[in-house]
Amino acid sequence: MQASLQLLNTSKFAPQAATLEEQLGVVQTKAAALGPQDLLQFNFALQQVAAALPGITSGVLLAIEGFDDGDLLSGIQGIMDSCASLVPVIGLALGAGIGNLVPGIGTAVGAAVGSVIGVLIGSIFTMVGDILGFFAPKAETLAQTVQNLLQNQKADEVHSGIRRAHHSFLIYASTLNDQCSRIAAKGNFQPGVTARVIDQLNFVEGNTMTTYWDVVDWLADPQNQGHRMWPLILNGACSAYTVLLLAVIRLHSLVTTNIMLDRYRDADAAGKAELKDLWNAAAAKVEVYGVASRIHLMQLRALTKPTQDRGTLWRIEPHLQVGAIDPALAPAGIGINGWEWKKMSVTVGSKEQTLPEPVYQFYGIGTDNRLYYWQVKPGTGPGTAETITYRTVETSHDLAADLKDVFATPGTNLSMADHALVYELSHNNKIEGKYRNQNGKEAGTFCSFTLSPGHAEFAALTSVRAVHDPYSAADDLRNSALQGVKSIVYATAEPKTPNHPVHRVLLLINDREQRSISTNGAFAEKPFGVAVDQDYLWVFSAGKFAFATHASVLHFAKHSLATGMPHSPSDEPPWIICADLPRGAKSIACLYPCDDGTLVASVASESGSLDVYSASYHVDAPGRRLTAYDGQGPLQWTRIRDCRAQALEKLPLYCWPQFESLRETLEALQHTFAR
Repeated sequence: MQASLQLLNTSKFAPQAATLEEQLGVVQTKAAALGPQDLLQFNFALQQVAAALPGITSGVLLAIEGFDDGDLLSGIQGIMDSCASLVPVIGLALGAGIGNLVPGIGTAVGAAVGSVIGVLIGSIFTMVGDILGFFAPKAETLAQTVQNLLQNQKADEVHSGIRRAHHSFLIYASTLNDQCSRIAAKGNFQPGVTARVIDQLNFVEGNTMTTYWDVVDWLADPQNQGHRMWPLILNGACSAYTVLLLAVIRLHSLVTTNIMLDRYRDADAAGKAELKDLWNAAAAKVEVYGVASRIHLMQLRALTKPTQDRGTLWRIEPHLQVGAIDPALAPAGIGINGWEWKKMSVTVGSKEQTLPEPVYQFYGIGTDNRLYYWQVKPGTGPGTAETITYRTVETSHDLAADLKDVFATPGTNLSMADHALVYELSHNNKIEGKYRNQNGKEAGTFCSFTLSPGHAEFAALTSVRAVHDPYSAADDLRNSALQGVKSIVYATAEPKTPNHPVHRVLLLINDREQRSISTNGAFAEKPFGVAVDQDYLWVFSAGKFAFATHASVLHFAKHSLATGMPHSPSDEPPWIICADLPRGAKSIACLYPCDDGTLVASVASESGSLDVYSASYHVDAPGRRLTAYDGQGPLQWTRIRDCRAQALEKLPLYCWPQFESLRETLEALQHTFAR
């Protein structure tokens, strides 16, 4: 737990982290005096707190970085991640008597345990309350962002409806935030006024909620899901509900802290009665909101596949084509006539990631092994404003020679908003990472690695992929391996001898530190290629694929180097292996994991064609398997109509992070709202 808190020492919330660290010392001292039974319960309680702290820490840092960089949606997502991490301790806090102002709730652990763990839980609630309070005024900027996105569009009832709902949620959240901030202030706190404010929003039959549900119903209608404005409306709905959710979570946390308990103890009889009324008002509002959130969660689950289907699929067959992933929609060529491609990668500039229709940057390796660049802009089809077509703008050609692979990601420097990070693998086994702007022009090299004679096992590098700011799972015990890691470059390597017993993937950490991991635990044969998303490293051979978290990959890469021992199971990450290929598939030609929770694959069929399939998946980490999205059974692959591909990539819908964060937060909070 201390290691997680140390990450906050250089943030805006260093004082709160220091207070929480002090409370840990107090807890450790008092734990020594507990009896055997209480100590057993105490250890269980402490484990719940420890499990939540990494998520709280990463959420705080993401929120700070997001707001500092001006990326409002990332900041909001960070705050929600912090709140979701509180789920394991909220129920524990109520059970242990924190904020137990109403008799009859009961205590899940002994009184001694409640008094010890209560201070610690209260400190966590206070810190997250401070976070929400610190960032709450920024919500006005978010409202302006949504309005700016919509104001130049032809308004109809749906557009204006989500604007009205967003403004109403914002007013409610801002007012409630002000009232909650006064709870900790000396004087100027009127429990009766706060209770009235809490009652202002009607979750059952209020006009604002009715308008919001109408918008969600419009989004759920399949006839609307192909509309060009559908992603924009979805993003507006998620942003609006996020503002409301933050208000409810802050209310829930602040009225159950030690601050409220201290006020209750110090109050006279009339004051105690007012505080009880306030607690009742908050508990009742959260109870009703819990029912509303369950209904909304079902709606969001139903919207998951349409949201995934609106991602863009780029493919080579051998000409370049692009279109929606939806199997019902045939992809379209984009007018690069006479050009054939071997490899490709597509990205957008850092600032373009939050735009509904960004300018895409396409990097392709032609049949002459040279790197070419095209700028691709979305537009409207002839005679309609509802469908999207794509056109190329010829800006730059012939960027590099003698390449065999390329991979591009959005830039990470917001002062270079239109830049991409492009990794180029040449035939002389050299990987170079270059800054390239929206015209394809090179603006410097940030990474360079050459396979030297010192790599005795390897004859050549065969493919390259990279991930920046890799995610960590809250339940991954190896998260500490990601501390200080901003980027990882992965490359497959060809062994010098065909029958070499160990197959490895090379790593370049933060563009300089070299490591490698074995893939023998996943395949008996060498991996055909690698793929990455923000969560996992994926490796695939002809007949199956496997994946592992970035944290576990780094952990075992460092372990293998530290031991200096030859290959053994102890230096391999815990691969999750999947051989569930589409029916009739003979082998995998290309695999691409999208950050929206889908896989797209080009597979060789029995007829010899390279057909394209898509599948939504769920990772069953305890069971070490990949399943269909609902967690039941094998992957359900859907063939993309009229689609062939030698190489492919899929980019998620621009508002996917906002949608996913809202859905996953509601998933995590269901247990709390059900209490």
